[in-house]
Amino acid sequence: MVLPAGAGMVPLDSGTVATLREHRTRQLTERMSWGPGWTDSGKVFIIENGRTLHPAKVTETFHRITRSAALPPVRLHDLRHGAASIMLAADIPMKEVQETLGHSSIALTSDTYTSVYPEVAQASAEKAAAVMPRSSTGTTDNSGVNTPLSHTLADSPTKHGIRWSLGGPPGTRTLNPWIKSPLLCPLS
Repeated sequence: MVLPAGAGMVPLDSGTVATLREHRTRQLTERMSWGPGWTDSGKVFIIENGRTLHPAKVTETFHRITRSAALPPVRLHDLRHGAASIMLAADIPMKEVQETLGHSSIALTSDTYTSVYPEVAQASAEKAAAVMPRSSTGTTDNSGVNTPLSHTLADSPTKHGIRWSLGGPPGTRTLNPWIKSPLLCPLS
């Protein structure tokens, strides 16, 4: 298949392919009913006689549908942003998202066409927290806030042979030199 310049192949899921096949069947029926009045534009989405849709009509119809569905006002182009974000939320690699959108640069895809859904951000926070060593020792005050016990570095537990901190006294971030280095965070 030869594609026009700037056109690309878009991978589709099986449900979308089935819907497009049904659309094509309806379209062939319309074509037969129009007979010689049918215009073969070669397009998938057309008006009833086969002619191409005017972009302003597509935009107008999109806005009417979103209003009737009580959706927030969005531009038709915003669907690209949403698609990129949904693909990332589905753990599709950034490179595949870039190629699906037809971008020449992965930076463009990452910087411009993606946002992080709150659910994805929460899952990321949980994943990050899961790799951090935790202590079951500590005290909980009446507010339910866990207050770490004071300790010395020598008392710090180890995980995988690396010392980690239960926390330090108020005013310090950590007693663990692996985490807080004078080279990275000079003491003043």
